[in-house]
Amino acid sequence: MTNSQSTSILFLLAFQLGCSHFNGTPSPVNNHGFKVPLYFPQTKENGQFNAVSCSVGLKNGYCILDSGMNKSQVAETSDTEHFKTLSKVKSISMFSERTESLVEVPRLVLGDHFVNENISATRSNSFHDLPEYLAVIGADILKNKNFIYDLGVDLNNPAKIIFSPSQNDLAAYNFKYFDRILADKRFIAINLKIDGVNLKAIWDTHAPMTAFSKKFIETHSDFFKSFESRVMKDAHGSQGKQKFYQFLKPLCFASQYCPYTIAEVTEHNFDLTEQDVEGFDAILGNDFILSFHWYFDFEHKKYFVKPR
Repeated sequence: MTNSQSTSILFLLAFQLGCSHFNGTPSPVNNHGFKVPLYFPQTKENGQFNAVSCSVGLKNGYCILDSGMNKSQVAETSDTEHFKTLSKVKSISMFSERTESLVEVPRLVLGDHFVNENISATRSNSFHDLPEYLAVIGADILKNKNFIYDLGVDLNNPAKIIFSPSQNDLAAYNFKYFDRILADKRFIAINLKIDGVNLKAIWDTHAPMTAFSKKFIETHSDFFKSFESRVMKDAHGSQGKQKFYQFLKPLCFASQYCPYTIAEVTEHNFDLTEQDVEGFDAILGNDFILSFHWYFDFEHKKYFVKPR
């Protein structure tokens, strides 16, 4: 990605108390990491998505988690209009592109304690139908901060994301399967394998289903069986047709761990986004991600998974 571009890889859309400050790597609280509850709201317009409580500047609300976006985003409101403008950038989604302002966000807090100060983010009017949501947290904030992505079990063990987890936090999960995190400055990237074929994928918490590039589908047509096209809406509210396929092979990851075959996948228009997703073959979506607990150790360039 160039400095003049910001890419949103999406199919649909795209409480601050006792906060602790940090510069660089935060210090865990009480020998544990920063635990931020995860929510899974759903709207007719945007489907189900992942969110956390947050504050942007002085305003409290919620933020959407979208690791398929390489640059975080704040809502265009009267509260953010005074943020310092750094430049103009191009924001590209599935079916369209637009120019947005890149601004400096003085303070963004996830949950009660995880503070980010003086970060850059695009300012967007894509939040018009979700006024209570203040920002989209992209891969630029998520990556390079070790975290556990825990989808929860029950009311006693609810879903949460744990930033900078301690050894006590990690011991509770007993993660078994692991593999390396691929070097990439834009996204959280991992290897997948299908029938002996290696491919590079974006780990995307806002994609409702797994997608493959048109080129990969054409090259490996025996992995897919086309069955329909649907009209979908992208992050900018633009509509377009997407092709859907029956996926015929097991999807392997985490050092040859092949848990099951995804029933249905879609085609992503990687050509539209050009250099921003160069080298990627797939987007791993929530149809797969939500079946596991994840731990990303960026310090040692490894990730770990545990079936739910």
